Amino acid sequence: MENLSKINRDLRDKILKLERDKQDLGIKAKEKPKLSDMSLTVYKGMYNGFFKSMVAMVRCACKREWDKTKIKVPQNFLLQDLFDSWHTKARNGGCAGGAYLLQDLDKLKYRKETGRNISLLFREWNIMYETVSKMGRTKRQQENFRQEETIDAGGPTREFLSQVWQQAGDLYVGVEIKKELDELPVGMKVKVPFGDNPVDGRVVGIEKSEGPEVFKIKCVDGKIFHLSREDFRLDVYPVNMFETENGYLVPVTDEVLKHKFKLVQKYGAPEIQDLLDKAKHYYRAFGRLMFHALLTDYPISSTALPSFFRNVILRGWPEDDDYDRSELLQHINEIGFQYSGNIKEHFLGQPLSLYLKEGSPNELITIESFFKVVLPEILVNNRSIAIDAIKEGLTLDGHIQFPNIFRAMPLEALGKVVFSNPIITSEDVISLMEPEYCVELSYEPVDEQLIEGQRLFFKETLPKALRTKEENERANECEYKKKVANKTDFLSKFVSFSTGYAYLPHCDVGSEFKITIEFDFAESTEDSLPVAHTCENILKFPGWVYDNNVEKLLASLDKSFDLVGATFGMN
Repeated sequence: MENLSKINRDLRDKILKLERDKQDLGIKAKEKPKLSDMSLTVYKGMYNGFFKSMVAMVRCACKREWDKTKIKVPQNFLLQDLFDSWHTKARNGGCAGGAYLLQDLDKLKYRKETGRNISLLFREWNIMYETVSKMGRTKRQQENFRQEETIDAGGPTREFLSQVWQQAGDLYVGVEIKKELDELPVGMKVKVPFGDNPVDGRVVGIEKSEGPEVFKIKCVDGKIFHLSREDFRLDVYPVNMFETENGYLVPVTDEVLKHKFKLVQKYGAPEIQDLLDKAKHYYRAFGRLMFHALLTDYPISSTALPSFFRNVILRGWPEDDDYDRSELLQHINEIGFQYSGNIKEHFLGQPLSLYLKEGSPNELITIESFFKVVLPEILVNNRSIAIDAIKEGLTLDGHIQFPNIFRAMPLEALGKVVFSNPIITSEDVISLMEPEYCVELSYEPVDEQLIEGQRLFFKETLPKALRTKEENERANECEYKKKVANKTDFLSKFVSFSTGYAYLPHCDVGSEFKITIEFDFAESTEDSLPVAHTCENILKFPGWVYDNNVEKLLASLDKSFDLVGATFGMN
């Protein structure tokens, strides 16, 4: 609760309201033994062993070596664009690159003529980002994109997965519009022709009408344009796959999907069932991305699968009834479960048939039926399209039974072994740092004064800089919450720059995850900016350490962050 109050007081207030509901319902939290570091290490070993043995069995069954799967990704990529292009390729029978994530499992089985193999689902990735090289001096020749052929040793994959979890909340099923609409609803995706028009032709959206002939158009990069109707054409109607509640991803209900798909039928949209199948493929791909993270031991962002859906998808609730009701109420509050007044007045004593079609009108809701019937119906069964498809992706169509392993560990352990720490604090970052002094020093003997300066930098200057930045940003709570949500706060940028992750794994799981702080002379000058090697979690500073001046250090870090911006690669 203390950590939560630092970043989200609204959520804290909701949890306090739920505490009052718990009292009304007579629900008390179960006393649980403290989760020791040794226990976490055991659970981590059990989890890693499960997936390593799975990969070993698949390798043995394939009787052939396999290479990493090459996935080509543009700079500043949009996950939506990747899903759309992969879906098109998969629909045409392809499975190369990331298209296998959206391909049906039976089409990935081994075929001699194509060399396809189910091993695609078990291979590591080689994420290949487009890089820009300057070719010639003319404007037309200035940018020439090429794919980077370097081996991905972890950094690019971390960056890619971090972006996946961050952008997943913006995913939608695009419904192609083949007829003109009489009315242009807010959020309609449109395309603007190339040419003299300042909009670059990428998908944009109608934010609002500003008169009978003028529309306010918002681009994907946030730019705003005011265009007449003839300056754009209708493209797709987006049906969002997730809602975002308190920063967590929540799949939309079946009713919402079907209702929105039905709305656009009169405009020449594909059949409702075809659109539902497309939605299932996108949700399944999201599950397969999670499967890859589990398989390769990359922590999943805590916001991508909140605690409630971890219990549903990974532990089999409601079939598995081992879910502390006190925790359950807290978890459904986190994902935005809304009701007026309190639970006792809103639900208890009401006809069960209000929530269950086959329920008897004479049967009233009790505390037992509220937890065992009403909540599963509202939160799980009403989202069966999304939940079943995500499960299908995670379990490879049910061939892998996760509940067997994840039920064996407490929910707290599951959160720490599989998912990221929900917050980043300066103390967490500092605890992960390890120094390497005078790297590649080109002369002997080592200057002890330089070593002492580097020790002072590592033990005092750098920690002070991190703590100062965190304290200053937290002073404006409202602005800080926005920065944390968008991963633009200083600590998120520091971690992303150093490791490729936009978040941190839990520090108490026996992980060997560290951030190495190097001090370099061979490749640096006194004024050189910090550089990072995300594959090895190395952050390199010039050996002269900015005279141990906090302001100089922070200015240099900010410049490095700005230079990297939203680009990725083998830095």
